[in-house]
Amino acid sequence: LGEKEYLGKNRPPFFNEVANIPLIIGAPRNAGITPRHEPALTQTIDLMPTFLDLFKQPIPPEVTGRSLLPLMRGEVKTVREEGAVFGQFGAAINYTDGRYTYFLYPSQPFETDLFQYTLMPSHMRTFFEASEMEGATLLDTLAFTRGYPVMRLPVRADGKANMTRRYPLLEAQTALYDLHKDPQQRHPVNDPALEQQMRDAVTALLRANEAPAEIFARYGLQEAVPA
Repeated sequence: LGEKEYLGKNRPPFFNEVANIPLIIGAPRNAGITPRHEPALTQTIDLMPTFLDLFKQPIPPEVTGRSLLPLMRGEVKTVREEGAVFGQFGAAINYTDGRYTYFLYPSQPFETDLFQYTLMPSHMRTFFEASEMEGATLLDTLAFTRGYPVMRLPVRADGKANMTRRYPLLEAQTALYDLHKDPQQRHPVNDPALEQQMRDAVTALLRANEAPAEIFARYGLQEAVPA
């Protein structure tokens, strides 16, 4: 509340005050883990495979999260050498490798090439209206759904609960920050070569997470659309 002169949620960029949340783990006493602080990068999606690993259960091949158990036991220094993407629907694709943060905004941050993939067409407090079902198709090519088809629904400007129209973003300018030199993320870095490295890393993670083709075009990554 009030960081960088912003109040509220969703509309400001995902600065580290919001995005960099400490992960605190109370590990089982017999897990061979020494209590300590670790600077390694993790994500929420790493929790499920970590729990499975603790109970010696197989991790499904489609899971893109990483078990944190090797990190917790001191066997490795990182589980995310490639970095991590994060953000919210329809806004920036944010990326960090622990040193830099990169906020990649679409050129048109509203409904252009924006789709919802779901089997439960509903908003937070209401179901979709009939008009919001127009243009819906079924898609069954996503590995993480294990063959179950999902609906692909275009986002409409006149949607009943279109959050991008009701609560537009307060900023929509792509920016790169050096957390070592500028931990408060006040001064964007102007380095085209470094920015291209960030874009390449985003592209690789989008591919690994089965991002649909329209996402690459929406964020100016047309050259990286999978063949």
